[in-house]
Amino acid sequence: MAQRICDCCLTEYRGLIKKLKTTPNGFSICQKCTAIIKAHDLPFEYDLFQILLTCEPSMKEMIAKDSIRAQQKDAFMRAYFPQDVPLHRGEELVYQSPATLVVDQIPDRDAVQNITLITKKDIDNIADGKGNSVQGTLLCTNAALYFVSPHILNVHRLRNIAPFESGKQSVTVHEHGQSFTYQVPHADLLADRQMVYGLLQQQQDQLIFFSSDNSLTLTSGTYKVPKNLKQGVYRVQVLEESALQVIDPYGRAVEMAHHQLRLFDGCIVKVQGKVSLTFVEK
Repeated sequence: MAQRICDCCLTEYRGLIKKLKTTPNGFSICQKCTAIIKAHDLPFEYDLFQILLTCEPSMKEMIAKDSIRAQQKDAFMRAYFPQDVPLHRGEELVYQSPATLVVDQIPDRDAVQNITLITKKDIDNIADGKGNSVQGTLLCTNAALYFVSPHILNVHRLRNIAPFESGKQSVTVHEHGQSFTYQVPHADLLADRQMVYGLLQQQQDQLIFFSSDNSLTLTSGTYKVPKNLKQGVYRVQVLEESALQVIDPYGRAVEMAHHQLRLFDGCIVKVQGKVSLTFVEK
């Protein structure tokens, strides 16, 4: 009796009824998994996000880690996180999706559309309301969550995004006592993209060496404030042929003055090589 296994969900099929389809790269996928892949507007092929959408939830992280280990970071980023949207220096796009926000009132002005041109005064952060649906684009980067629309521009810290819930078609932010609910297609796929990107950053060989209570050396990697580094002012010494980038929660570069750098909640510190930091003050 014919016996075949779906390469996505690993379900075994028997009999003569054709219940599996073959992808262009030669893998077998069952009807159920095929329907899920097509419903999420993904190509019919055996690839990382197709597998994550159709596998057992408990296997997602293991599959993602195996895929990350199998490739160089640059090749992995090009394959799954193409950077074709203008962003601030040091920002990387995690996902982009059409989105709808319902508000009480729509401002009568044009909002900034280019993320690289955003300043603090351009941000509206208009919360949930009733009666007016606004169509826009939701963009999640490694620095912030942006909702860009013709008349409304919202920018949120990543830590204020509420966890994705299975079956929900929305991304919710709770910030300063207000809620922002962005209706999106395929919220589960966006959650998978965020999970994979997070694991990719964790795979970097970052090390912190402490020479005293106030002095430390950072090796190549990405660090977060206050998760990896405490807030405050640091005296900076860039060692060897190294480079240091600091990005604030809005994706803007934090500049060094007189060899000193102020790190605050939400900053991302990127190091290539070795950088020595000495804590000066809170």
